[in-house]
Amino acid sequence: MVVAPPAWLSGIMQLTYLSWDFKLYIIGLGMVYLALAWLGEHWAFQPLARLIGKVKQSVLKQPKTRKQYKVIQEQMLF
Repeated sequence: MVVAPPAWLSGIMQLTYLSWDFKLYIIGLGMVYLALAWLGEHWAFQPLARLIGKVKQSVLKQPKTRKQYKVIQEQMLF
């Protein structure tokens, strides 16, 4: 839709003309966003969530509670 929207869609949405430089800029920003999101998911957010969980456990001094479905599943197996 950014590069070459159809004429009927342009008319319905009242799209204005965009220069190729701006179109490439928007596409480049999208690619940068996807790369940062992927890197965050694989390298930053998981270790950060583990760290927050450990800090929460140490501050509250409460053991971590297991998911209820896991407890029920273990009871069914034994």
